Order: sequence, then C-alpha cells, then structure tokens
Amino acid sequence: MQSRFGTCSICGSNLVLVWFIEEETKIINGVMYKTGKKRKACSHLECTTCFKNVCIDDSFDGNWY
Repeated sequence: MQSRFGTCSICGSNLVLVWFIEEETKIINGVMYKTGKKRKACSHLECTTCFKNVCIDDSFDGNWY
C-alpha cells in the first residue's frame, strides 16, 4: 500500500510523518519564557526502511492549545 505522503527516492519505501510536542516560547527583553501553550507538530518525513529524512514545511502542525 502506497503512503499518501509519497515514497523514498532512494529505496522506494513509504514515507511517514514524525511528530513531536512543541512548547510555545516568547522572548521578552532578551529572555526566553515558556507561555504554557503546546501543539502537536511534524518535524519531517522519514522513510520506513532506510530512515532517509525529507524536510517539509509547517503545514501539518496543529493549533496551539
């Protein structure tokens, strides 16, 4: 079954999303503060066989909560 995110250019296996939880930060007077907001974000696509990474934009990232 082919992945909806495409296939690897090296081995032809499926690409999957790699997720993480991102914490929002603000910089005030040169000091970084956590706001307490979080979101589920995607860092990159990864091949399930050879583990090649493919960069993507932030279009898969969720809303802050």
